[in-house]
Amino acid sequence: MKKFTFTLLLLGITMWSFAQITLVNSDFAPVGTTIIQANDTLPDATIVPGNAGANQTWNFSALTEDFYDTTYMELPSATPYPDRFPNANFAMRNISSGDTMYAFFIRNDDLFSNIGLAGNFSLAGSIAMDVVPQEIIVDFPMQYGNHREESFYFQQTIGSPTPGPDSIRFKNSTEKTVDVDAWGNVTLPSGTYNSLRTKTTRLERDSTWALLFGTWTFLAADSTTTVSYDWYTNEVVPGFILVSMDYSNDSAYNVTFLKGNPVGIKQTKVLPLNVYPNPVKETATIRLSGTVQEQMTLKLYNQAGALVFEKTLDEKTIHLNMASFTAGTYFIVINSSSDSNVRYSGKIIKE
Repeated sequence: MKKFTFTLLLLGITMWSFAQITLVNSDFAPVGTTIIQANDTLPDATIVPGNAGANQTWNFSALTEDFYDTTYMELPSATPYPDRFPNANFAMRNISSGDTMYAFFIRNDDLFSNIGLAGNFSLAGSIAMDVVPQEIIVDFPMQYGNHREESFYFQQTIGSPTPGPDSIRFKNSTEKTVDVDAWGNVTLPSGTYNSLRTKTTRLERDSTWALLFGTWTFLAADSTTTVSYDWYTNEVVPGFILVSMDYSNDSAYNVTFLKGNPVGIKQTKVLPLNVYPNPVKETATIRLSGTVQEQMTLKLYNQAGALVFEKTLDEKTIHLNMASFTAGTYFIVINSSSDSNVRYSGKIIKE
């Protein structure tokens, strides 16, 4: 009987470690968040996408940091282009290699889609262009087995940098297929996380025209097909892509990964907790699933990763008065200083 019980215990731990997750809008970074991503330009041979399917394990602990990109989550009104993209309700500002680019989005509980790009570039100068009709980044809820096909384009006309043509027009047309084709645990230098993986295949056609003596003349076209993989999780504050990998000829290149967890939480063995009511208006009850350990501390973080509440626990049921909290999603983390393997994690929505 003891052997049978022990086997069931191991099975339960394994199933919890490889929990299949579903991502929703509130799992992604809110306005006010800063994301720092590291780039590995020559990834180790062990960095490969692996197989599709359930209960996968990806070990990317050998990733190294060659340089960094910084992305800021902003309101469109905080950018130089609020009137150019009036339908956008969310924006990202990316600073990389001296160039600043803004991406503008429609973000709600159904989808997260890119509708425009703008910025100042060292080679092209200032540009602003629409993504037509839109590029869907994520459709919610995001879960294993999702499949999406879409087509979109963007184009830009600039003054010719060389004598002859008056202007040059560039157009990029994309056909994209996205499959949420795997789930499991992914390990980065910062820790191990439950994850959903997407495989994206893009067929891009770049075309160029020149305005000569008042007539647009076609110059050239080029087509490329690329395959990339992205790993997402609902365990990391502030909520962003864990790893993004371009893959060709049986090797990875251009691998970017989340530099670290801004609130310092490394999700390893995480135990469940019950929160009710959820959403909550005033008082939330948090009930732990196991025995309360010595020196356990509850910490509550907002969507920006800021610590907003902390309490030492002495019982397995906690009543948390949230009447004065602003509306939004909060992340609950309970740690034991005497046993690093004891950790609880959950979310609560304040109405």
